[in-house]
Amino acid sequence: MAKPLKLVLIGGSPDVVGELVTAIAAECNQAVVTSRLVAGIEVHRFSVCGENQEQPWQFFALAGGADFRALYRTVLQDADGLIGLIPADLRTVVQSQIDLGPMYQSIQEAKEKGRELPFVLQYHWSIRANEARPEELDQALGINPQAVSRVFTQVGRVPQSQALRALVNKLSSVGGLA
Repeated sequence: MAKPLKLVLIGGSPDVVGELVTAIAAECNQAVVTSRLVAGIEVHRFSVCGENQEQPWQFFALAGGADFRALYRTVLQDADGLIGLIPADLRTVVQSQIDLGPMYQSIQEAKEKGRELPFVLQYHWSIRANEARPEELDQALGINPQAVSRVFTQVGRVPQSQALRALVNKLSSVGGLA
């Protein structure tokens, strides 16, 4: 069997990440999610087989936070793909930018080593109606929507696993899947 792909989601609050991981695991028919504290941060993890049951995934997820950058580097090491979780709340833009920093650094380091590291932004809405539109988030974060893959999810609406699926598709297109 092929080595599992290491896919990493970082960003958002601990509650949002926990709920999202539970929803994604259910959509992937993976009932067992392990969560443990690493350096005071809850890291969620589950493994599944890919769509064709040939390529397993290891999916890691942790909430954002400026104090967690050292752990990000550990979790991001040897990642095959990244998902940046962006809450659709303009009040959290500064924290989202901080959370994206280590991810962008990992992408740059991979490029310098001649390796492409696929990356997807997942804009995530809660059930509140007053949250930002994608265009507002792009502008606040300095995101060029033509240059970055983005997916959009909302609490309570399926599928929550869109970013994970988009990332696996990107890996397929760059030859990252066996």
